[in-house]
Amino acid sequence: ADLDLCCLFELTDGYRGVVQALGNNFGGFQTAPFVELMGDERQGSGTQAEIMRINGKRWDEIRRLLFFAMIFDGIPNWAKANGRARVLVPEQVPVSVRLDQATMDQRVCSIALLENEGGKMVVHKRVETFKNPRELDQQYGWGLRWSAGTKD
Repeated sequence: ADLDLCCLFELTDGYRGVVQALGNNFGGFQTAPFVELMGDERQGSGTQAEIMRINGKRWDEIRRLLFFAMIFDGIPNWAKANGRARVLVPEQVPVSVRLDQATMDQRVCSIALLENEGGKMVVHKRVETFKNPRELDQQYGWGLRWSAGTKD
């Protein structure tokens, strides 16, 4: 399976979107949304990590981030995907998530919600599966318009 690391973002000015390999939406570290996907491991081998980094110097411009994984290609079976995610935030306990839920036909799994609470980054572990990103969006109230896309 080809697992993709993705992130829904909302900035304090109301700008919302998604950082993901799909559609080559790799984000930006120095520019909005101040979240950047550092590449896309397309082989499904699990030997390379996908890394998303946040520009902490611009945290005051970020309202919230929702990290999630998506089975882009292959059978949507998280129990067989052997996915793992870690969220590392300075001065906080790392959040580790095993993406091994026994669900079928659920291509999306939430990982963690990061919220800006008075300038402090607060991490909430989330492990829920959804049929597609649109359902995830609806659950968390992002309000984006979704359409089918490709990586190439």
